Amino acid sequence: MTRIVERFFPADGRALIVAMDHGLAGNHPGFEDPGATLAKVLAGGPDGIMITPGFARCFAEELGKASGVRIVTRMDYITFSTSAEFLGDIEMQVPIASVAESVRLGARAICCYLIFGREDHRVMERNIAYLARYAEEAHVSGLPLIAEVVFWGKKNFSGAIARVDMLENAYRIAFEIGADILKVPYLEDRAAFARMMRNLPIPVLILGGGKMETEMDIFRVAKEACEDGARGILFGRNIWQHENPSGMITALHGIVHGKSSIAQALACLSGKGT
Repeated sequence: MTRIVERFFPADGRALIVAMDHGLAGNHPGFEDPGATLAKVLAGGPDGIMITPGFARCFAEELGKASGVRIVTRMDYITFSTSAEFLGDIEMQVPIASVAESVRLGARAICCYLIFGREDHRVMERNIAYLARYAEEAHVSGLPLIAEVVFWGKKNFSGAIARVDMLENAYRIAFEIGADILKVPYLEDRAAFARMMRNLPIPVLILGGGKMETEMDIFRVAKEACEDGARGILFGRNIWQHENPSGMITALHGIVHGKSSIAQALACLSGKGT
């Protein structure tokens, strides 16, 4: 790892980051009151949180008291509709923050999307251009760039996502453009995922995606991903939509940092273990 990446991760090289940038898509159940949700998340002691610049400015005092919690700023906005609703049929993607402002807000890293499958190639051109620019500016400021690699374009990639070679190409492209860390989906083909983790010269954090059905599912994904080479998780709804967000963070922290089994995590969450 480069020095700026080493400085971002805790001493064991693993991290549990809570994604809290979902307000860019509007209100979500469990996140209607951003201050209350932040308090619950911080009470669990995550290694970091990913938030928007506006969120960071509003809750600067609370974040300043959260010793050791790394701030990751979300640098871009995407939508599929020009109304307040998030779903639609357009492709819109724009940068919303500067690296300099992220530094002023106390960020330890920045994150932006690299979205494949765009129907309008100009949208992807702009995406690649600002990702490359952020990579250069972030390095000057001593911050790592996290690229969130997803297949959300209007083209039908539903089948292609399952192709391992498509994922391998996408992750390699993100690295070559300048990403220091990747935020990516976990691949259920464990052997293929482990091979990709061995080949990638940069760390990977696993995104949580939609709300999983059970706590067992959440813990299993975190456990298997870390066993297969991921350096941690960057989960959102699977933490703050839980009835006990701080308990979920404590339980997942044990898994990510290699101290807990899935059974121990479940016991920890239920209050029957440590």
